[in-house]
Amino acid sequence: MEEPKPLTENATGNRETILLVDGKAAIRKAAKEFLELGNYKVLTAENGEQGIAIFREDKQGIELVILDLGMPGMGGSKAMSRILAVDPEARILIASGYSQQKQVRESLNHGAGGFIAKPYRLMDLMKKIGEMINS
Repeated sequence: MEEPKPLTENATGNRETILLVDGKAAIRKAAKEFLELGNYKVLTAENGEQGIAIFREDKQGIELVILDLGMPGMGGSKAMSRILAVDPEARILIASGYSQQKQVRESLNHGAGGFIAKPYRLMDLMKKIGEMINS
């Protein structure tokens, strides 16, 4: 299978691996395809438990975790604390709707490195990822 071509000559990524954890299949699919065009390798999980399992398997290779706070089952806050227990240096970008501002603040105070409001534009997501990976 041929690797996706970058979006531009100056693509944001350098084949870094991103773990995208989101309960909505359509969001996972669209974001994965877009980020791959931006020259990232993307792993996906549909819930917190699956995200933690993937992170444990490849924690050294994952540059950034994008974590939806509003997932069914284990929520994003609990998944974030478990990921940080595995690797306190993990970079975590929280994705959340405006209805969860208290959870967002708590997540940022407990180790998340950034936040992007949902629904997000894919170019805004790409920019935020670049900022976090290059910081």
